[in-house]
Amino acid sequence: MLDERSPMLDAPVRPSEGAAARAACRAGHGFVRRVPRAFTKGTNHFAHSGKPADAAVAAEYESGPYAGVTEQALKGLASLEPADADPQEVAREIVRVIGLPFGKRPFRVHIDPSQDGAEVVNAVADRMRREMYHAIGLQDLLSPKING
Repeated sequence: MLDERSPMLDAPVRPSEGAAARAACRAGHGFVRRVPRAFTKGTNHFAHSGKPADAAVAAEYESGPYAGVTEQALKGLASLEPADADPQEVAREIVRVIGLPFGKRPFRVHIDPSQDGAEVVNAVADRMRREMYHAIGLQDLLSPKING
């Protein structure tokens, strides 16, 4: 939760997910969803992703018509990342957001050096969430209540 009492980011929670998040919003706690995209240096994202838990099933796929697809996809995705992509940008963005005044922090921030389209997809999802909350009378859950 992000508020002046506890300046933390809780990435997997947003007001539309779970009663605790909704209750916290009404209690005056703010939330910011951070969306760090893949970085190929510092975190080596693609080297550590895309591994299925069931090795036997994975081997079956890799020996059939999907042979090489995983490797090709991971290499292709890694090639989209700019050579100068700096994972420290994630930390800098968190610090920037924490420094914003309570009630003025964005619902979601993206740190995406490859500009892979996540911002566009999330903008549509966020708009639909806002419209739905207004339609069902829960618009107060869209921003934290400022307790006086």
